[in-house]
Amino acid sequence: MRHLLFIIVFLSNILTTGAQELRVKSFTPLPMDLTARKQQRLDLNGKPCAMLKIMVMDDITDCNKSNIGDIATSGVMKLVYLPSVVRSVTLNFKYHYPLTITFADYGVTKLEGCATYELRLVDALQMMMENGNAAQPVGVRQPSQQQAVNTQSASTTTTTTQASGNQNDKKDDASNSFLLKYWEKRVADNNKKKKEAERILADVQYERKEYGDAFKHYMSAAEQNDIYSQYKVGFMYYNGEGVAKDLGKASEWFLKAAKQGNLDAQYSVGVMYHEGKGLAQDYHEALKWLNKAADSGSADAQYNLGFMYSQGQGVTADYDIAFKWFSRAAEQGQTEAQFSVGLSYYVGLGVEQDFSKALQWFTKAANSGHSAAQNNVGFMYYKGQGVKSNYIEALKWYHKAVSQNNPNAMVGIGDCYMYGHGVKMNKEEAVKWYSKAADLGSYEAMYKLGQCYENGYGVEKNVTAAIFMYKRGIGNDEYSDKCREALKRLGY
Repeated sequence: MRHLLFIIVFLSNILTTGAQELRVKSFTPLPMDLTARKQQRLDLNGKPCAMLKIMVMDDITDCNKSNIGDIATSGVMKLVYLPSVVRSVTLNFKYHYPLTITFADYGVTKLEGCATYELRLVDALQMMMENGNAAQPVGVRQPSQQQAVNTQSASTTTTTTQASGNQNDKKDDASNSFLLKYWEKRVADNNKKKKEAERILADVQYERKEYGDAFKHYMSAAEQNDIYSQYKVGFMYYNGEGVAKDLGKASEWFLKAAKQGNLDAQYSVGVMYHEGKGLAQDYHEALKWLNKAADSGSADAQYNLGFMYSQGQGVTADYDIAFKWFSRAAEQGQTEAQFSVGLSYYVGLGVEQDFSKALQWFTKAANSGHSAAQNNVGFMYYKGQGVKSNYIEALKWYHKAVSQNNPNAMVGIGDCYMYGHGVKMNKEEAVKWYSKAADLGSYEAMYKLGQCYENGYGVEKNVTAAIFMYKRGIGNDEYSDKCREALKRLGY
């Protein structure tokens, strides 16, 4: 699983008010979509209507009476018919503030009858997801310790410590060589416990990265119905270790183990159903298997369930339930979940807004190396949210995030230099940091570089360069509006 949950584009004028505000991500004509023609409605003058396919995770209660007929709903998609003379529409929602969209702002001067348009709306939470510094759902992983260790003998081979220094490494190699020979003999003895011996031998071989031999012995044990080995065979097919990568076969073996109660296999099946890899994508099946793993204590499964509830995948979006699962995973130390709990407290989703608790959970994730969390901690120290403002501490966390190429943190450092916060004011240095962030796709940085060129902050004044940066800054976040306003001010 790769794409699930949240970047903060740190703007206090948006997020401090909660997550009830929607923004336009895109408004585009769909010339090849014939839905409006095939499902035609006429306006009060008998003329064909235009159709808006509105993608939004909320219910539209009304359109201020500008729509023709009922609003049709299909999951997150709502179908709204509008007369072609309409130049804007105001949408009212069940959970979000009303939003007025003027079509000309998005290059559509006039709606065409029988034409279909797509309008995508996102709230603060979804914008955080889609801008790159997001917590992501986690995918198939190595088996958890409790699942891997099935017997006392196995624990001696699968539970290894990371030895430091050449001497300890040599001891480990000698120990593994002894264990390898011992369990090879046990397998060769062909006794009643051959299944267990094969599994443990495979564990030793896998630890030594002898994947071909490990796969052979896991497969032998799996065919004797050793549940853990069935999971490992699936895992090795999934990753192409010791055998050609084959997601179809991986799912077969995961399912064999999952149906017999293996937690890691249940989680892996849930992941594959969610991603549509090796199994046809099916959110309901994904939920079923992730629930089994989550109820048995899998922190990754708990986190992914939180994601699915937050996004309304296979279920009606429910931030309260999402927060419950994020919290259960976070308490077990799952880093993405800790970040998501922090975000939930920050924007007040599924829980009452609390900056102090947001900072607490962001810090937990940040201390585990989570780049977006490090940036968020820096931002909260910079703004004094949940803690007394401390520019030095903000810079410390920004630099941690920058070491992982986080563009938002680069903008944060640029702001510190621009205004002399925690460092000596140096607008030239600010421009350097904004430029780095812009090169990584930060629309905020593009907008701020436009300001620098327009006003001569840290660079020679250059209106042409300012216009170029403002045009680059028109993307899918709130800085698009600021760039458009700047271009309008400059006559473009």
